[in-house]
Amino acid sequence: MASYLLKACRRSIVWGCVLLAAVSGPVVAAQDGEPTQEPLILGDAAFRVTVLPGLEEWIPRRGPRFDTTAAVVSVEIEGEEFLCQGGLADEFNPRFVPPPGYIEARLGDPFLKIGVGILLSRLEENYLFDNPYQVERLAPNTRILQEEANEAAFSQSIDSGLGWAYAYTKTYVVDPAARTLTIRYRLENTGTKPLLVEQYNHNWFRYDSDDGKAKVTATAPFLLNSEKVNAYPGWSQSGYTVTVSRQVPPSYFRLPQDITPAENRVLVTDHLGGRSVLVTGDFQVRRYAAFADEESFCPEVFCLLEIEPGETQSWSRTYIFMLE
Repeated sequence: MASYLLKACRRSIVWGCVLLAAVSGPVVAAQDGEPTQEPLILGDAAFRVTVLPGLEEWIPRRGPRFDTTAAVVSVEIEGEEFLCQGGLADEFNPRFVPPPGYIEARLGDPFLKIGVGILLSRLEENYLFDNPYQVERLAPNTRILQEEANEAAFSQSIDSGLGWAYAYTKTYVVDPAARTLTIRYRLENTGTKPLLVEQYNHNWFRYDSDDGKAKVTATAPFLLNSEKVNAYPGWSQSGYTVTVSRQVPPSYFRLPQDITPAENRVLVTDHLGGRSVLVTGDFQVRRYAAFADEESFCPEVFCLLEIEPGETQSWSRTYIFMLE
């Protein structure tokens, strides 16, 4: 969709990370003494997607935060890595919409963190994703065997005993010819109380830098909060495009407004690395946010779901990967 120069040297992804010797013989390396997990390889030699299941072992490092069913930890085109850190990791109810039962909970009482299990509340009045909540009970994960070679599916269910309960399925679908990854979600309310759910994917896309300089752009069909964006060192906005022009310390901004499904797309381009990703979804966007640090740019696209007891909602996210 555009012209890019200077293809950068490949760096290995990870964080519960994966070093792959070949499609048929993956070798897994963990950081900080974490046990390894056997990954699933989807795609082909030219377009390879690595799914890491059973993310309970991430909890000591990141807290009881991310959906433990699985995450995409590596996407490669012809050996060029697109992801870093946590890859494409999902999370439910990270902050502004508290997890089910959190508002009602007193100190030490249980509440439900979808994707993780039953956690215990702390002294803080407001829930925050990176607080080290104690885990009372993890939701069990199961891999669903698929007939299609380039699909991987996982399920998780738990009953809090407090009226909140769910059955959750996540399916990864890879089209190597189109260099496309789709994540399909299905969430059923199996409890007696309504579920108010906010969900997003962190989207850790890596970018290259040269002596601290970088050029990462994110273009979307909706306007962002330009006054706030332009106030961040290294960030700028012109029209519908946000640019990060150098390595930046961890920084974050959000746009709290509804975005229609037709507008739900953002193109992220690392101009030094020659990599682009088009991120789309089939849902109404409750809010859009962007996070960046010294090696990653992360467009965060949030959906809001209201699921009554006995009801089910489904949604999906699609990624198209491009390499110059």
